[in-house]
Amino acid sequence: MRASRPVAPLPSHSVSPFRASPGFTHDWDHFGFEVAGGVATVTFNRPDRLNALTFDIYADLRDLIGEIEHRDDVRVLVITGEGRGFCSGLDLKDASSGKGIAGEGTLSPGGGISHLNTRMIPTVTLQ
Repeated sequence: MRASRPVAPLPSHSVSPFRASPGFTHDWDHFGFEVAGGVATVTFNRPDRLNALTFDIYADLRDLIGEIEHRDDVRVLVITGEGRGFCSGLDLKDASSGKGIAGEGTLSPGGGISHLNTRMIPTVTLQ
């Protein structure tokens, strides 16, 4: 049996590590987001489309992951979805409409959608 390690208390406030930068985003347009007890939870909320990712959802998720590694109040990120499907992948209807990987929008320097990297914080996905 392993001995549990003591967990440091969470700070009473979070301050961006960058001087003169804006505060952290608390309300996201394309998914639910909350932080409680060191756990940040992203909830995809398009159950009618099995939580398929649109270009806008992906862009917000990319921005959140870029922010979250600098937050003192988050130790783990949980990604889940409403309804019967966690996430069916790319929303092909959105992609074929001229946005995202099939259109003008790009999220990476080389074009297209880049891999979301969460190596600095443990990430769990739940169905």
